[in-house]
Amino acid sequence: MEIVNTIPWLVFYNLVFLLPMIGITIVIFLGVTTVDKISGWKEKNIRFLHLFEAVILIILGILMLTGII
Repeated sequence: MEIVNTIPWLVFYNLVFLLPMIGITIVIFLGVTTVDKISGWKEKNIRFLHLFEAVILIILGILMLTGII
């Protein structure tokens, strides 16, 4: 039964990484911006993106280890 309890966290973990890609795909599909502009922005802000993802996952890990969630 432990596997059933871990599935929501696995889904959350995957969403942290998938939502930005889905958002970028939708923005490009709708014609709001171009792939070149997105690529340039990503290269400029890659460190911030990695930091943001790391902070979310560290907080999640701490909350899980302390038993809060």
